[in-house]
Amino acid sequence: MAMMGPGYSQQNEACQKFFDDTAGMRKELHTKRYEYFEMIRNPKTTPETVTKLEKDIRELQEKIHEKAPQGCW
Repeated sequence: MAMMGPGYSQQNEACQKFFDDTAGMRKELHTKRYEYFEMIRNPKTTPETVTKLEKDIRELQEKIHEKAPQGCW
């Protein structure tokens, strides 16, 4: 058996439901983070554009965190 960390193979139902329910949101968060890093390395990006994306990322993180059972996120 591969070592994946404590409890990895025995994920509880609440955590599994959380991960299933938030899969789209977590994918969107990943995409926005990628866009953010691409933006900040582009000298033509305006500070306003970066600030708006930072706000979007923060709001999405908060939405995901609100849905998370204790110990799953």
